[in-house]
Amino acid sequence: RYNMAFLRVRETKSGKYHYQVEAFWDKEKKQPRKKEIYLGKENPTTGKVAPVRQLSLNMSLDQVREYGSVAVCRFIAEEQGILPSLSVAFGEELSELIFLLAVFLISEMMPLSYFGKWVDGVSHKYTGNKNAWNSTGISGILHKIGYECEKRLDFLEKLVDLNKGSFTTALIDITSISTYSKLDGWAAFGHNRDGESLPQVNVQLIALEPCGLPVALRMTEGSISDVSTLSNAILLLKSLGIEGIDSVMDRGFFSKNNLQELSNAGIKVTIPVPSNNLIFQKAIKLKGKELRHAKNTFSDGKSLIRHVAFENDDLGKNYHFHLYLNETRQIEENKQFYLQLEKVEIEFKNKPPTSKAEAVTRIKKMLPKTRMQFLKVIPAVDGTWQVERKANALAREEKKSGYKHYRKII
Repeated sequence: RYNMAFLRVRETKSGKYHYQVEAFWDKEKKQPRKKEIYLGKENPTTGKVAPVRQLSLNMSLDQVREYGSVAVCRFIAEEQGILPSLSVAFGEELSELIFLLAVFLISEMMPLSYFGKWVDGVSHKYTGNKNAWNSTGISGILHKIGYECEKRLDFLEKLVDLNKGSFTTALIDITSISTYSKLDGWAAFGHNRDGESLPQVNVQLIALEPCGLPVALRMTEGSISDVSTLSNAILLLKSLGIEGIDSVMDRGFFSKNNLQELSNAGIKVTIPVPSNNLIFQKAIKLKGKELRHAKNTFSDGKSLIRHVAFENDDLGKNYHFHLYLNETRQIEENKQFYLQLEKVEIEFKNKPPTSKAEAVTRIKKMLPKTRMQFLKVIPAVDGTWQVERKANALAREEKKSGYKHYRKII
């Protein structure tokens, strides 16, 4: 029934901002209302208001899309041969969707249920069915990728071929993920690194360096040991035409049989020797004095390092070994170790447990499983329980700290 307009200026620390306020009669609610239109910021020198740049009236909001993250990832994927290899293996339409799913996970790190909204707001080249963006469509894509092993291998083989000459080393590792789920079909009880009484799934990763190209990320049942997965990793590398390169893996793969299998496959390996292995303990005993000689000591700028190299045939073949001692790290490791023990001792002194069962339970809560062996519970005169350090076990543990569990190269 009426329209009125006036200007309003809001002043803040950053300047003066001008608005046009329009008053009008709302026919539906039958009451006066008003709306504000932002006009711009006042120039403090000239007093003029800088006009706000408005979108063209002809421009639809559907045409305003984010360009950056997809464009950057597309450049990298094309330069590294990822997109061409995907297209050859899965076809152009599916490969574009797989690429967009990867960009979404990299840039947003959100659940896939948000993919549809995200892809609507970015600039892309996908021209297929938009139903592929909903939850059912995404599940279908993941199911297809998961079951079409040959196409995945075709993709990896093409990608490795395009990057030949850019890698010299394969990094092989496996980790375990504990789970309460009973629906995945992979969870099983096995050696749990975290000491949890839960089933787990194992995830294996193989990456090529220095180009940083991952060639395997796969799940195995939680009951399968690290050792058992190695032969499959070697077969995969061979099937992709990767031979005669160095391999780096963690101490979980260390065994005489594994080393022999790697040697037979023509793969050189760098691997730590576990500290509880007799070879490691023998090396410390035989090379300890030589290790501390001045000629075997150097600094890396932050730490004092001692190193000796030698050969050993205890595994049925002559291998090259390197024994490192980081004395700076050794002091820090021992300090942290004793701090853990002292927390238990102080806790028991301030609030002594009244039974052996209570004492053991409290130690379990305060110490990692690997540290519990260095304390024993003993009865006190007043009927409570205290802890006592196991001197010999602690002395042996101190000797092992600071060592880069020496590595061997076939």
